[in-house]
Formats: sequence, C-alpha cells, structure tokens
Amino acid sequence: MKKKNLVIILLALAMIFVVGKETYAYYISRTAVNVTATSSNVICDAVITEVSNEEKSKFGYSEFKVIVKNYDTANNITKESLDYTLTIENNGSNGLFGYNNDFNSSLEFTDTMSSGTKEDKSYIIAVKGNSGLSENINYKVKLNCSQKN
Repeated sequence: MKKKNLVIILLALAMIFVVGKETYAYYISRTAVNVTATSSNVICDAVITEVSNEEKSKFGYSEFKVIVKNYDTANNITKESLDYTLTIENNGSNGLFGYNNDFNSSLEFTDTMSSGTKEDKSYIIAVKGNSGLSENINYKVKLNCSQKN
C-alpha cells in the first residue's frame, strides 16, 4: 500500500511539474515587449587654418585658428545639439598658448552647438616659446564632442 501511495504521489508531482512548466511557457510566449530606440550621428569637426592678416594680433606671435563646426564637408548638419571640449596642449615641447592674451601651457574651451542650423566657432590661438627665443613648438589639438543631454 505504501508503494502504491508513493507512486501516486510521484505521478501527481510529475503532472503538476509538467502542467506548471507548460503554463509558464505559455505565459512567457504571450508577453510582448516593445522597445523603441532612436539614434543619430553627431556631426562635429575641427579645422586648423592660418590666421588672416586682418585677424593677426599686433604682438607678432605665431598664431593659428581652430574652427569647430557642426556640419561636414557635404554640408550635412548635426541632428542633435552637442557639447564639446576643445583642448590645445604641448606635444613634446615647451610652448605657451594664448587666447585673449592669457598664456598657458595648455588651453581648454568648453561650449555647445545647436542642431538644425549650420554653425561654427573660431578660436585664434597665439603661440610663443617658453624661453622667449625662436623655437619649434609641437602641439596637439583635441576635440571631444558628445550629444547634449
């Protein structure tokens, strides 16, 4: 009798397990999740050019112009507003970089640009040697852009 009861209990547990598993599988298969994601390319570029004679400072420093823009060469404008950080620093030399007559071994500019309208921002950077004598100054220009939150 004990064997009969044990077999019946085991069969009942097996049936509950199978039915429970099928019910759970049916529930999971009927659960739908909709995910919507939107992404776009942030267009952000920097161009280094010479400074025109009209823009040159009266102090006679070497200068270059960095233009940060929110469009590419095909005039595609970024679809997202963006934050950017422009950094000018020495690359193995001892130069000083100036903006608005404030000289330092590195410069950093942080700004934003909007989407939908073609926009560029210019920075004229003066360069001089740390010793005051004529020397070659090697520098790096780094631009870090991110989608505005």
